[in-house]
Amino acid sequence: ATPTFQLLVASRELPPTPLLCKLGEFPCAYSWNLGGIAHVYCPADVSRAPPAALAALLGDGGAVWLPSTRPAHVSVMAQEPFK
Repeated sequence: ATPTFQLLVASRELPPTPLLCKLGEFPCAYSWNLGGIAHVYCPADVSRAPPAALAALLGDGGAVWLPSTRPAHVSVMAQEPFK
């Protein structure tokens, strides 16, 4: 059986892999490095990532920009009429 996960946070940047998609990074204080960086990854299928994480790491003003390094098939719905 393969374990499922929604987010992976690592204290170092991981090597490129087709199984993961890097969402971003943020400052994080570790006991060994107060000025560390936390690296956030999700499965390559970004539709399995929590929407709140996508919004926080990839969002800007209500729009979420998906990483362009891998093709993603995510349904999008607009609730406001376009003029």
